[in-house]
Amino acid sequence: MKAQLAGVFPLILLFATLVGCRENRTDYAVLLKAKIPVGTSADKVEAVLKQVKAEYSFDQNGNAYHAIIRGTGASGGFVIEDTSVTILLDDRRQVKELSVKKVYTGP
Repeated sequence: MKAQLAGVFPLILLFATLVGCRENRTDYAVLLKAKIPVGTSADKVEAVLKQVKAEYSFDQNGNAYHAIIRGTGASGGFVIEDTSVTILLDDRRQVKELSVKKVYTGP
């Protein structure tokens, strides 16, 4: 009996690793659209991106912020869900457009 259980345990661990697990996560699309509405200043945008621990950069030629928030969805196994954020600014350096989408990456 112990030998049978010993053979099943590694299979259970392998299955759990491959499938991963889902947890209740923050909906960053809703959160960011609420915190960064159209017309928000660039300073406020940076403060919010820092608050949500996003990795970001500013593209001066495109007048846009590009950010990624790591580990925002399903994780574990071979698939990791992150959130990609693009924020376009107008000539007054205020938010003109906000795009938030899920991206899937590997380990």
